[in-house]
Amino acid sequence: MLALAVSAHATTYSSFFAQIADGGSSNQKWLTTITLINTSETSEQTITVQLFADDGIPLALDFGSGPTSTLVATLAPLGSISGRSSGASSTITTGWAMAQSSAPIDGVVMYEYETNGVPLQGVSVLGTAPSNGFMTPATSATGFAVANPYTTPVEIEIFAVNQNGGTDATYLFDLASGAHGSATFTSIFPQLGNSWRGTVYAISMVPGTEFVSTNEFVVTAISGDGGVLSSYPVIMVPQATNVGVPFIRKPAVQP
Repeated sequence: MLALAVSAHATTYSSFFAQIADGGSSNQKWLTTITLINTSETSEQTITVQLFADDGIPLALDFGSGPTSTLVATLAPLGSISGRSSGASSTITTGWAMAQSSAPIDGVVMYEYETNGVPLQGVSVLGTAPSNGFMTPATSATGFAVANPYTTPVEIEIFAVNQNGGTDATYLFDLASGAHGSATFTSIFPQLGNSWRGTVYAISMVPGTEFVSTNEFVVTAISGDGGVLSSYPVIMVPQATNVGVPFIRKPAVQP
């Protein structure tokens, strides 16, 4: 059913986008543009993009040629291509995407929203590679998305670490094969208030323990500070496995 990410030892190159969003009401309609670049100077490359829904099943969206869950493009050396979703759904549809090729590729997604057909804001995010640990600056106006590009379930612990280095709260994403999750900071950590600022760590955990897992995932973070969308840098921080994370402690502020 799922054509998910290949082994890291295979010769397929992948770029992952932990969030895509499309559709909504006329008051706030979201569109996603995916741009892919062939980084080879000498050979053309065929790139396949697969779209997945929150539950991991293929997600059909219209990028200009009708609804489809698989997009295929052949790019000339140093060539590029962009596709913009149509926003056809009356409700906001979310998921994630994976681009694959037999040679290295780069990719970026741009999220934008419009009101009554008038574009208001947009933000671009680079594609990422999977890891078992990520960190990013964060505030109460930050939004997160995580995706599991593998056939093995993954348990992702989110740690809200304050500016003094203490863990204020934690939240768990339990993702099945191919699944996707997204949330705003205030929805998962409402107890921390609107003035919180610090760092968020996302780490793959062995279920039911305080030990780091080998399972990997991808993540995206978007800032909404001051009512303006901007991308936050998501830093890959691979974690040693089968050991406890040092900052896993009882949160200073209990949920």
